Amino acid sequence: MPSTSIADQVSALVRRSRVGDENAMAMIYRVGQEARKGNPKAARAAAAIEAYAKANPPTPLSIDMPKPVIADPPVAADAGVVVWQDNAEARKPPLPRGALQGVLDPDHFCDVIAGAARYRFGVDAAATVLATGQPLTRGAIESVAEKFDEKPAKIFLYGVSRCTQDDWERAAPAMNGDGRYYLVVGQCFGRARRLQALRQPGSRIGAYSKVAGWELGE
Repeated sequence: MPSTSIADQVSALVRRSRVGDENAMAMIYRVGQEARKGNPKAARAAAAIEAYAKANPPTPLSIDMPKPVIADPPVAADAGVVVWQDNAEARKPPLPRGALQGVLDPDHFCDVIAGAARYRFGVDAAATVLATGQPLTRGAIESVAEKFDEKPAKIFLYGVSRCTQDDWERAAPAMNGDGRYYLVVGQCFGRARRLQALRQPGSRIGAYSKVAGWELGE
């Protein structure tokens, strides 16, 4: 049996591939290629992927069954409660040019990040730009949180420490529009902070992406 961490990665890969994530599909294909070449590690991974896919078949849609849904963050904190929509990440529209303008501006970054989340991989793109700015030390993160009221600050800090897509899918359904707004902003800062950490000597890709780290043999 694969370890818990590998099992989680296999689960994420299969689920992402089923909603059209081309990176996940390409990674699964590559694992299969390496397994067919006789790579023992790839063979174990391929077997784990196949076992998970068979044990967790995709749920067929029918007239009597609701479609799968995903929360879509609001553009601004006062945008109201989010409507649940069936636009998985891969189905979102591409990020338009200029959508990230202001992401480094303390007066506008929240709205820019939340707006970018409406687009395909918009949070990752915003995090990449954010990572080029000032070092996101603990003090810098706390100074951002201090600008918010108590509850939004707690949600923001939660997002910083739990910034994966799986974390979003677990936490967002229990929140209203304002909660999801601050959660996605925190997650963006969390991802940017992890990107900055990769610059440090001795850093590991796995600290940012377990799947990428596994792929690189870390």
